[in-house]
Amino acid sequence: MSNAFERALAVGLKGGLALSRAALTYTRPVPGDDPLTVSLTGTQGKKLFKIQEPGQVVVVVKSVDFLIAVADLVVDDVATEPAKYDEIARVIGTKKRIYKVLPMGKEIPLFEYADTGQTVYRIHTKFDREEPV
Repeated sequence: MSNAFERALAVGLKGGLALSRAALTYTRPVPGDDPLTVSLTGTQGKKLFKIQEPGQVVVVVKSVDFLIAVADLVVDDVATEPAKYDEIARVIGTKKRIYKVLPMGKEIPLFEYADTGQTVYRIHTKFDREEPV
């Protein structure tokens, strides 16, 4: 159950996201079939992860993150969570940049919730490729 402060933060987060949203295409590959695709809006950001295996050096990994409303991620008429190898595409000018949902390390999930009400996904991706529009 959320308190008034958490609700106010969620409203502020949604308001800020509304100002910086971009059109995105979310694609789920389907082996042996056409991929499932949905058009939605989201906010692009980044996050740095420090990963260290026992006895190894610290490696800093940069994730390109997308904040997407949980209610918007409906693939083939089914509400779904982000999955490994899904793709998020964003058109910037004459190029389409495609990012792949991939783990950043053994202990880091593919996504996390951006708010305590679990209404916004923070999806961790890596840049995969760029294509002309």
